[in-house]
Amino acid sequence: MPHTDGSRRNVRSDQVTRLLLDCIEEHVADPDVRAGVADLREHLTRSRNRGGKRMLELAGFAHREALAAGDTATADRLDDLIGHATGRLLTNDVTRKYQLYDARETNLHAVDLMASNAHALGAYQAKKYLADHPEATAAELVDHLEGLSELSTKVVEDRERGHYRILRLDTERQVWLAEVLTRRVHPDLDNEVGVFDLSEVELTSLVEAAQLQLRRERLSVIRDVVENPNSTEAHLQQALRGSYWLFGGSYVGEAYRRRFTTGTEVDIPLLRPDGSLHVVELKRANVPLVRTYRSFGLIVDRRVHEAMSQVSNYLTAFDEDRHAIRHEHGVESRRATGTVVIGHPAFQSQFDEQKITETLRTYNAEHARGSP
Repeated sequence: MPHTDGSRRNVRSDQVTRLLLDCIEEHVADPDVRAGVADLREHLTRSRNRGGKRMLELAGFAHREALAAGDTATADRLDDLIGHATGRLLTNDVTRKYQLYDARETNLHAVDLMASNAHALGAYQAKKYLADHPEATAAELVDHLEGLSELSTKVVEDRERGHYRILRLDTERQVWLAEVLTRRVHPDLDNEVGVFDLSEVELTSLVEAAQLQLRRERLSVIRDVVENPNSTEAHLQQALRGSYWLFGGSYVGEAYRRRFTTGTEVDIPLLRPDGSLHVVELKRANVPLVRTYRSFGLIVDRRVHEAMSQVSNYLTAFDEDRHAIRHEHGVESRRATGTVVIGHPAFQSQFDEQKITETLRTYNAEHARGSP
């Protein structure tokens, strides 16, 4: 059960709370749970005292409704909202888990900066100790540095023990960074990094290696977003921006604009070498792709139908306005094609992944211009 004790003075209601509530609302399906979340939203929007005991009561009620409805995912999210409000969860962990802001790059930069500063501080402390103790052995130096580390950790743990009070601003960030550096960072000391002369490597090889490394890093970011059950379409669109190479080598880039006709806004407009258009429509990964239909077996879920219909409407509009689009934007939209990026087999573990793929392949055979 979530911790819901508190008063207005020690319960946090901030931008992260509201963004997390947006994420919760987007994933709720049960009407009773949605009503409970709506009451919490109304309180945060209209009440003068947005935090406090009333906020925790409403969040706790919505949490119980979610459990009663069997919606454990929403219950977990509400528990995290309560944990953030009462200080049990650090803001950086919440923003990272729920893809609030661009948390991954921000946190990695913070950890990298903190680690660099820690190394510099360690070198300074070592020089200072050796200056005061010129006869000290290596073992004595290590003992001294370990003592400083334990002292620093003890201060952090003293702060952590009061996690029923809210850790704010720099204090909370220091706790998060210290926890990451002391408990979550695992240096790989066994790897040997090869040293080579760059003058012996062709420039094209260096460029290809750099491009490959950048793409690996981008794939890691995209994988994190896709596998996060709390990610939204906006998160996926941000992660995929500029990564048109993921969709194959037949595309040379993205169009500079996403709106070509009134009422249509394409998520990712790809261009072929001849200037023709291919649209990519993005949907959440945490949605069902297939469902069981009587004794027939698996059929595609309605969300796939809806996404495909949306793309079909885009393509029809582009066909009808192809002359204006070519004249105004220099893009050939006649006989444009489309792709729907939706779902992930990991979120439907009750079905065999091969069966899901076969169902989608059969569905694709009937949709020549667009495919999920």
